Amino acid sequence: MKKVLINFLINNKPAWEFTELLIQNYISDYVSIQILNNNFILANNYGILLCLN
Repeated sequence: MKKVLINFLINNKPAWEFTELLIQNYISDYVSIQILNNNFILANNYGILLCLN
């Protein structure tokens, strides 16, 4: 899975790599989730994380 990180911070620190577990741990922080063709876009107040299979 390719991950494209756009201005995404966790606890005010850059997070350049995500695992599914880490995403699940922070899922409650996301305000917008879109799933398209097994790809997903997560967005919150900190930025956007785009994951492409």
